[in-house]
Amino acid sequence: MAPRASLSPNGAHASVRYLKVSPYKVRQVLTLIRGLPVDDARRTLQLCPKDAADHVMKVLDAAVANAEHNRQLDPDELFVARAWADEGPTRNRAGPCPRPVLPGA
Repeated sequence: MAPRASLSPNGAHASVRYLKVSPYKVRQVLTLIRGLPVDDARRTLQLCPKDAADHVMKVLDAAVANAEHNRQLDPDELFVARAWADEGPTRNRAGPCPRPVLPGA
């Protein structure tokens, strides 16, 4: 899914919805970059072996672009103030059910 960017009163932020990755896995990556300057956060995400780091990198890039273009903020002075992952909608899967009885069996 493509990241959504919007403005908040304190600064710029970006979000992504309906990501097919567990929030538990994304939270592990977010704890690595929370509170870091943007350059350090990018380097950390590039070296992170988790697959969720690619998704977090896209959202981080969207937030930086949003801050630069909409708020006219200097990208060198930005840092990750808040980062969180909430649980999205879950898929309803079929549960166990009885087998149909075949005639003549």
